[in-house]
Amino acid sequence: MGVWAAWFFRDPVRRCPAHPDTLYAAADGVVLLVDEVDEDWHIQGRALRIATFLSAFDVHVNRCPAAARLVASRRDPGSFAPAFLRHGAEGNARQLLALEVDGRPPQTRRLVVAQIVGFMARRIVSWRLPGDRLAAGQKVGMIRFGSRTDVLAPAGAVRPLVRPGDRVLAGLTPIARYS
Repeated sequence: MGVWAAWFFRDPVRRCPAHPDTLYAAADGVVLLVDEVDEDWHIQGRALRIATFLSAFDVHVNRCPAAARLVASRRDPGSFAPAFLRHGAEGNARQLLALEVDGRPPQTRRLVVAQIVGFMARRIVSWRLPGDRLAAGQKVGMIRFGSRTDVLAPAGAVRPLVRPGDRVLAGLTPIARYS
């Protein structure tokens, strides 16, 4: 059991390329969705959503998709449906991280990272507090035992670089680029 736990909670060293016009994957896993949704909390409008499913075999450390300041966080209670279901996890418990990206105009600087629990995942561990400045690829927390992490950006502000089925690595794989 100890070897499995050590392997599951692994945290490889990563150096994010940190290009200022690029958003990087917030989680390791497989891109589940690339779509548009209404985001009524921080972005307050249409948002491009890139959802990544983390299986039990992926690294579960989540990372910041861009150089930004964490301006707010919110925990929403909910269910524990399997996170790999395209829309089945919409009502799952989650933690939302509101980010303001450095050097972007006001209408395009807002991002949301949603850490969503799944069937086995029941705990989100946060390592950052509102007010913290984060580098692209910097660790923000982890979700334990299979989950989903969504990155949301204002619709029209970025264009996706990934599509469903693509495998991504947190802090390394470019997932979107500012228009």
